[in-house]
Amino acid sequence: LLRGEIFPTNSIGDAFRIDRGQHPLKVGGAGGLSLFTREMDPNAGETLLEALRAAGDGVGLWVAKSSALPSSPADLVQTINAMDIPVWVAGIVSWHRLAERGLWCTGCTDNLGESENPDLQQSIAPSLRKWIKVTHTEAAEEQRAGGFQTAPDCEVEQLGTYTLIPKYQPDSCPEELKSASHIFWGSGSAFTEARRFLPELLGKVIVHGTGPGHTLETLLAAGVPKDRIVVCLNYEEFERRIRRDQLSSFAPMQRAAPVSLVQLSRWFAGRSFSSYSRTIAPAWPYYLAGEAVYSNKDLEVTDKYSGDVVCQVAMASPADVEKAIAAAYSSEKAMASMPAFQRKKVLQHCVERFRTRAEELAYCLCVEAGKPIADSRLEVLRLIDTFVIAAEETTRMYGEWSTMEISERNRGLQQLYKRVPKGAVSMIAPFNFPLNLAAHKIAPAIAVGCPFVLKPASATPLGSLIIGEVLAECSDLPKGAFSIIPCSRRDGDPLTTDDRFKLLSFTGSPSVGWDMKARAGRKGVVLELGGNAACIVDSIPHEGLQYLVDRIAFGAFYQSGQSCISTQRLYIKEDIYDEVVSALVEKVKSLRMGDPKDEQTFIGPMISEKEATRLEAAVKGAVGAGCTVLCGGGRRGAMFEPTLLADVPDETDAWREEAFGPLLCAAKFGDFEEVVERANDSKYGIHVGLFTNDINRAFYAWNNLLTGGLVVNDVPSIRVDSMPYGGVKDSGIGREGVRYAMEDMTEIRTMLIKNVGTSDKI
Repeated sequence: LLRGEIFPTNSIGDAFRIDRGQHPLKVGGAGGLSLFTREMDPNAGETLLEALRAAGDGVGLWVAKSSALPSSPADLVQTINAMDIPVWVAGIVSWHRLAERGLWCTGCTDNLGESENPDLQQSIAPSLRKWIKVTHTEAAEEQRAGGFQTAPDCEVEQLGTYTLIPKYQPDSCPEELKSASHIFWGSGSAFTEARRFLPELLGKVIVHGTGPGHTLETLLAAGVPKDRIVVCLNYEEFERRIRRDQLSSFAPMQRAAPVSLVQLSRWFAGRSFSSYSRTIAPAWPYYLAGEAVYSNKDLEVTDKYSGDVVCQVAMASPADVEKAIAAAYSSEKAMASMPAFQRKKVLQHCVERFRTRAEELAYCLCVEAGKPIADSRLEVLRLIDTFVIAAEETTRMYGEWSTMEISERNRGLQQLYKRVPKGAVSMIAPFNFPLNLAAHKIAPAIAVGCPFVLKPASATPLGSLIIGEVLAECSDLPKGAFSIIPCSRRDGDPLTTDDRFKLLSFTGSPSVGWDMKARAGRKGVVLELGGNAACIVDSIPHEGLQYLVDRIAFGAFYQSGQSCISTQRLYIKEDIYDEVVSALVEKVKSLRMGDPKDEQTFIGPMISEKEATRLEAAVKGAVGAGCTVLCGGGRRGAMFEPTLLADVPDETDAWREEAFGPLLCAAKFGDFEEVVERANDSKYGIHVGLFTNDINRAFYAWNNLLTGGLVVNDVPSIRVDSMPYGGVKDSGIGREGVRYAMEDMTEIRTMLIKNVGTSDKI
């Protein structure tokens, strides 16, 4: 519903950064921008005009103070009208200035603000002749308190000597409204009452209100299409209601949890926003025992699309690694003794801060990993979801009681057990999902009370360091509870070998992971390693051929195929093979490559030109062995075209090894039992996808596939953050997913109780 960006700022000039030539209003024509500003700077009129002209089409402006419009608004009004820009305004003087534009206004008593300005009637320009004043009856207030969905019982009165609609007629649309170019509704019942004639006003209705819960419900109940609704919030009023837990009007949302501006934006738009202005700090610290350390600038982080150095990050020395391990080890007891509610509080703090900094996280991820911005935002949402799940699981570490009286000699024995944290955990995260895969290690550790040391991938450290910055804000965490330290592989070797760690959690390549396990000593080890995911198309799903090829293309080429569950081997039943492949080729050719910062980009760069060159060699090897290139295969620097091959020999690297890039190999099959065995013919096994309309075949595959999981009627490239996730064979050992990682980070402690007395009496 609300598209574009939200910028809570202190001034228009600060938001638009005109002096730097930066215009956040440029949102690719997606349409609809809301600017929240508390005060206007002295040159606001000209600054705003310049920004609006730079923004082009599809922009909306929201100002929250009566002083926000220039005192001489003629030029602004002319520009806005010429561009047909929606404008949301709150404040008495603002209403007055809207009248100068000849716009129709409605409002509740609180919008008109007589109690604050008894001279309001005298200050309204003579041109303003059409106001509706609505007073709430007791019945209306009762409905309002419950988040009403029907029009409240309201009365309409005259405002002073000005002309009003004499009688409100909810069954018909007043002519004055039909002829209006724009309509500015007040919050609450003034808008709700009008729902019956809203469909007659499509294209011109603009809503201002602090209670978008019932406003949105009313609009939808009236049959107004979602893409024709614009809902604006009063930022300060919204924050005030959150703090007072006055969320009754937000019917689709849970009242028990605090709701942030970013949450509400997600609710309206399906994506998250913040005030981030797309800049990356030039220097970043690492976090040693919870403290930021700017010891050097040894690690350069590059924009994976342009190759430019965007910032420098401090790297930990061997001495720093030792300090981090010692701090984690020494804080084991303090972390273990933290009550569950405090650990939950830390995780909830992270959730709220991630929501506030969502766009910053997404942009950093987009730049440092080359992940398209739309996909980066999705990973931020997964980061948030993972911490939400961990917060919920914090108080669910259940134990068990049972009787041990299995024979006469055990008479009177009872057993209880509980889960307790193992102790310090070492963590090594990869480059491909640097936020979410770090979250799947950090959040469970906090949930159970394990201190940790995390080494992020050197190519993508920024997201983990923002997590560290957020954790450093938490005074509840004991000193030394966490360290996040970029370092070289050699300097980070103690994370594998040091026996003060009780668990090693590693996500990365199989060769590195299995070598770590061999050198890890007595500590537990969880490995999430490589894959070569198969997808079996037994039939076209009920959703149709287009759905099928859309999902296959997503599974193979999402974030340039750099996922251990990226679809690489595609088995298609021979009687539908030609139909599916033909449609798939067209789909793959339509995928847009380019700058990941472009909202329309689907294929961004691989993590490095070296990796793209490796994949290019694998494709050339398959071509040399006799396969057919259906589309793609080209490389330009780190950019590699989405590539679809057919008839790839089984012995080639393109078929047998992990591609970890935008490569998909298609093959025919006839017999279902045979194709299950062909899917098993791999040293990897995390997920397999299966499209079938036969439930018996789904169960057959589930029972016979040698894999960590089966995804029915979708691609294998799906992971829900609450599910058990992991592989078999060379793909790893152990399971992630918050609750399952918590189990790996804890151990069972048993207590046997002997009832010594033999009598039933005390």
